[in-house]
Amino acid sequence: MSLQAPTHVPPPSARPVLRTRAKWLLESARLPSVFPASTPALGASAAPAHTVHSHGTVIFGLLRLWVRYRVARLLRPAQLGESGDAIGLRLALYQGFWFDLLQRSAQPQGPFPAAMRPSLQRHARPAPSMTFADIDALVLRDLGTPVAALFSRFDPQPVRVGNYTETYRATLRREAVEVDVRIQRAHLAPRLQRDLRILKLLAKVRHRLKGPRRTLFDDIIDGYAERLPALLDLRYEASARRRMRRVLREHKVYVPRLFRAYTSKHILVHEHIAAPSVQELIDLRERDPQAAQGWLRTNGIELDVAGRRVYHSLLRQICEDDFFNQNMVPSNILLLRNSRFAILSCDATASVDKRFLTIFNLAMAALANEAYDKFADMLFLLCDSLPASNLANVRAELIRTVRNYAARAVLDTLGHEEKSLFVLTRDVSAILDRNGIVLDAQMFKLMDAMGSADALVAQCCPRMNHRTELERFAKKAAARQMRSVFAGGVRKAVAGIVGPISELVRFETASVRKKAQNFRASTGKLAYVGATLVKWVGRAVLIGAVYAGWIYLHQHHADVVAPLRHTAATAHAQNVEHLPVGAWFAIIIGAMLVYGSVRSIRRRLEQEDRVVRGAA
Repeated sequence: MSLQAPTHVPPPSARPVLRTRAKWLLESARLPSVFPASTPALGASAAPAHTVHSHGTVIFGLLRLWVRYRVARLLRPAQLGESGDAIGLRLALYQGFWFDLLQRSAQPQGPFPAAMRPSLQRHARPAPSMTFADIDALVLRDLGTPVAALFSRFDPQPVRVGNYTETYRATLRREAVEVDVRIQRAHLAPRLQRDLRILKLLAKVRHRLKGPRRTLFDDIIDGYAERLPALLDLRYEASARRRMRRVLREHKVYVPRLFRAYTSKHILVHEHIAAPSVQELIDLRERDPQAAQGWLRTNGIELDVAGRRVYHSLLRQICEDDFFNQNMVPSNILLLRNSRFAILSCDATASVDKRFLTIFNLAMAALANEAYDKFADMLFLLCDSLPASNLANVRAELIRTVRNYAARAVLDTLGHEEKSLFVLTRDVSAILDRNGIVLDAQMFKLMDAMGSADALVAQCCPRMNHRTELERFAKKAAARQMRSVFAGGVRKAVAGIVGPISELVRFETASVRKKAQNFRASTGKLAYVGATLVKWVGRAVLIGAVYAGWIYLHQHHADVVAPLRHTAATAHAQNVEHLPVGAWFAIIIGAMLVYGSVRSIRRRLEQEDRVVRGAA
């Protein structure tokens, strides 16, 4: 299809009529004109649909990738691009959660260096996994009717291919409405269950090597485990979509209408919106900037305004509605006229508990009002546990980091990566992790949602001052709260007064609990220091046992260690008094018994330390 900028707007009859109560979207002028896009770019690096790699294959492949990446980063920086290409190809081959990791790593805020991102992005588009025969068999099995009986038209070429589902364009035969049919990817369940087992195994190995302290990696695994049932059953998303449609109506954000009669475990059908996603616009802007600018001008769309509206809507979903979409990526946001937007998918929705949300809102208000000391205090209240150490230095470092971020946020010359609120969250999490402080697991849900929206903001409004936007959002939220209080009569006015009071009591209760926890943490320093000392004593005993075994071999089995006779250890072993075999066995067995006793003491001390840290 030709990539020419549109010069006219099609008449209303040329576009589908949306059956919705949202009056602002009923007007035909809200739908954009025809988007000058070509055939959607689909990946070609994914494995065949029938290929499900074993646990051993995936673990061995990931280990090889990790070694290659570390070698390239330390010794061969010029080969980072080739390493990125190998990592992208291998993660796309394994699919499942690893493809999700690939897509996140290809974003500007990803964990890999910037030199690897172009190579990762080349593999970040999945390929179709199903043929039309597979789709027809799936529809017949789930809905009891073949595709030809339900749809008057069904395009076998997918219009969107995601990591977990594929979207096809079709027309319902009975309703005569153009719809999008989302179908679960082939062999998704065994891949995701395999990946979750591998992640849990890696977590166990990490705890064995670095201790039992909980980290962000554990929160990521818990987040995936919580999402797994919804990813394997699209009826979860159907329920979340209906609720999200009601919630976002107040935001003037549209969610496509669901057709419940055609929805099952593996199939979800919703109305088609004749509008491009932000990602499609970005792809067009890279191919033909003039065509993209002409389309935006014709439809009255300002990307900066649309990006800020997406950002404010997400903040409102989190801070006011306590029901938010974690998948606010550019490919999930459809652009409508006058800088409005619609959300295509609701496959990743979440909420947090009331106490956590109250403290989070206070922390965001402190950041918006430049009360950085209060922000640090609120951050401690959002943690699962406090360490058995002095928190004054940690608090000072947090305040210094937030002040530096606020100074960078006002500079127009800096890029988005240095001004993003997600980057601040990542830096703060790193400070807490270095000092043994663990954020509440619910914080990962918010970071996931903010990270997805951050990728969109980076494309639409990279110069946005996030702290100023937080301040604007706080003022609008206060105005909405006042309107809702006085619009509901006396009964709602009383509730509006009691609500902040209850939030204050909840905050004070959490503050007292954390102070008590901090006091108990100080009393647990002895257990912490004792566990550390016993750990080193155990290592010394183990090294002594190994050395005793070496001397035994040198004295009684010299032929075994003959290749090492010219080493310094052999020279030192020659100076040790010759002892009989029984004596050496007694020494080695005694050392191992001592090591076992020391390790048992260490475990008891660590358990006591964890009890003190976990008290709230």
